[in-house]
Amino acid sequence: MELEEPMNANDEKDIPDNNDVKVIRRVLDEMIESHLKVVYQHEPVCTTNSECWKETGIKLLSNSTSRIFDSEINELKEGPPKKRRKNASDAVSDRNDELTKIRAVAVDVDFVQKFS
Repeated sequence: MELEEPMNANDEKDIPDNNDVKVIRRVLDEMIESHLKVVYQHEPVCTTNSECWKETGIKLLSNSTSRIFDSEINELKEGPPKKRRKNASDAVSDRNDELTKIRAVAVDVDFVQKFS
């Protein structure tokens, strides 16, 4: 099996044609349009100056039942704290304790063969 030569970013074949860029842009736009949907909240939201409007949100998928609003993103709370790693010395001592317990209950092969 032959290895391919590494491609240089300055090679002409790496530079996409303007038509290719347009096609890629169109395909990506269509994908986004088919999966993202802007929706409107039915209840009007009023600001402090008493102007009311319908707040927009997005559905991540076209068949999603819930919408995401900018205000919800800002209100997200942090999850539970991550578990801390044990110190290396604690981990080694825990492993040694486990090995000691295993050795205490381990049985020699000859002992098992006596019963067969």
